[in-house]
Amino acid sequence: MAKEFECLMPPQFTESVARRIFWLEKVLGIKQKSLENAPPGSVRIVRKKRTNQFYLRENDSDLQGKYIPRSQGKIARALCQKKNGCRFRTIIKQLIQKHHFCLAKTENGFVQNRKL
Repeated sequence: MAKEFECLMPPQFTESVARRIFWLEKVLGIKQKSLENAPPGSVRIVRKKRTNQFYLRENDSDLQGKYIPRSQGKIARALCQKKNGCRFRTIIKQLIQKHHFCLAKTENGFVQNRKL
């Protein structure tokens, strides 16, 4: 049988959302620190036959970039992590905003406006 959904009372709900916001802000801080340590520039990935080739783009006007040889794979990996980290950071910021919106809609333990 399916487990029944637990209905949280307003104080428990706001406490749960506040804990979630705290956790998300902590994760966001960790991600921002890792992005500060990332190498400058961005990466362009090109699929050639069965392998990927990585190109370092030092500025946005540089469309092609400079080829990163396989021996410098750590730089390419760090740039890819930077690219994904930026996406992850924007998603986390949106989640924090939505959680703050949810807390703002609940006042004195009752939901003021049912449309979230």
